[in-house]
Amino acid sequence: MNKKTDSLLFKLSILFVFITILIMGITGFLTYREQTRNYENECQERIQNVGRYLSSLMEADGEEFIAFQNYLIRHRDELSLPVDFSTDYREAKNQMISMLAEHYPGRTVGVDFSYEELEPETARSFALYNYIYWTGIFEKAREEFGVIYTYYITPSEKPFHMYYVIDGVRMEKEDGSGDMFICLDVEEPLEKHEKMWEAWNTGIAPNGYDVYGDEYEYGNTYAYYTPLTIHRKTIGVIGAEIEIEKVNRRILKNSVRLGSEIGLIIFLSSMILLIFINHYYLKKLRSLQQNVGIYAETKDVTIANLITKDIRHRNEITALSSQIAAMILELDTHMKNLIAARTELNVTREQMQMLGLQAERDALTGIRNRLAYDNEVNRIEYRMTAEGFTAFGIAMIDLNFLKRINDNYGHDKGNFAIKRICEITCRTFSHSPVFRIGGDEFVVILENEDYINAENLVEQFRRTLQDISLDKSLSPWEQVSAAIGWTRFTPGQDENIESVFKRADSLMYENKTAMKAARTD
Repeated sequence: MNKKTDSLLFKLSILFVFITILIMGITGFLTYREQTRNYENECQERIQNVGRYLSSLMEADGEEFIAFQNYLIRHRDELSLPVDFSTDYREAKNQMISMLAEHYPGRTVGVDFSYEELEPETARSFALYNYIYWTGIFEKAREEFGVIYTYYITPSEKPFHMYYVIDGVRMEKEDGSGDMFICLDVEEPLEKHEKMWEAWNTGIAPNGYDVYGDEYEYGNTYAYYTPLTIHRKTIGVIGAEIEIEKVNRRILKNSVRLGSEIGLIIFLSSMILLIFINHYYLKKLRSLQQNVGIYAETKDVTIANLITKDIRHRNEITALSSQIAAMILELDTHMKNLIAARTELNVTREQMQMLGLQAERDALTGIRNRLAYDNEVNRIEYRMTAEGFTAFGIAMIDLNFLKRINDNYGHDKGNFAIKRICEITCRTFSHSPVFRIGGDEFVVILENEDYINAENLVEQFRRTLQDISLDKSLSPWEQVSAAIGWTRFTPGQDENIESVFKRADSLMYENKTAMKAARTD
């Protein structure tokens, strides 16, 4: 044992030094923060103004910008521009006007016919003109507002992916053509881009920023996002980033000097106090500290006897030594009892957890079962009462022809069909819990993004089953079919989850009846 580094005198010295450094740091930090606050506010206002400015320009274009965005996304792999293209859009504009005059004489696009009706070459010219025009607008805004990066994005079909419709970074293709990627599809995980996705999901500019580090294109930046709303519909998000600039050296120097002066005064005072404490107390505590250290390492209860033998005179130190010796003896007894109780408790807890998980899991599919569904219903009804929670819906799914599959091909093929429809359901409604409540019945409690996009997801579910039914390479038990009915909780109409469940169940049976009628026809 190193007596110097393990002594209370040494540790108190370190503590006083730490306190001195801490106060120096706090003083410097407060000085730095006060002098830089105005600068940070100025940066924040500038980055927000970029989003507002670009949003106002894009909203003014209305249907033309929507048509441009839609075309660019659909044909992004077919369009090409050199990576060093000029943002002087006049030539592209004149070419577009000439093609409109040639193909649509005397008619005005957006008035006499829609942008979607443009013939392919004119539509391509229209898209390239808009791309060059808006790229120039974004680059000019970046320069005039003093930000480092501007871009416009909209979600792609992939979860947590964004199309960079207008991008301040020109990425050259690796095929040697000298062309750049247009409308790049980039993964943007929620945990790293919370404000980006908040702007898209809410349609409201969020408070605060996403902070990006050195792993990104422009290093350390603040990113502010403004949703683009046209005709009351959010179609994308405008991003602007500003560099986190280094602190002014003069401010930093003043902060360090002030903190150092205060720290020196505190340090000298601490040293005087430390000499006094060492002379009157620490020498007597050193022996006690060493014995307690041995006990902490070895848990040897005989150390209590050594501590008792070292007690001389009556003062705070000897009283503390007596209490520590008694505590060691009592602690030894308690520790033995505690270890035994904890071991028993851990075994019981593990058994209970295992039983609870097994009780709520469907043995065939591995998803939650009817018991888990009932527990989830109780949880949601509690939230409805305590929080006024109403943002949920229910989808009922019933597998068709299970009995026929079991009878004709065996129960193992029926089990395959059940697991197959379960897999499709879980993949489609990936943000909501799925339950198997009967042999061929499943329930989805629509939550979060699935609640918002329920109509699209139900249609996607039906299309998936339709594609499977048309695949003649599949066996009969692989060509799964199911009826689905869904609905949302409606305040004023629904009092509890049961009424939503019944309505979804009724709609499911209507769908099943319609499917039977279609097969009869």
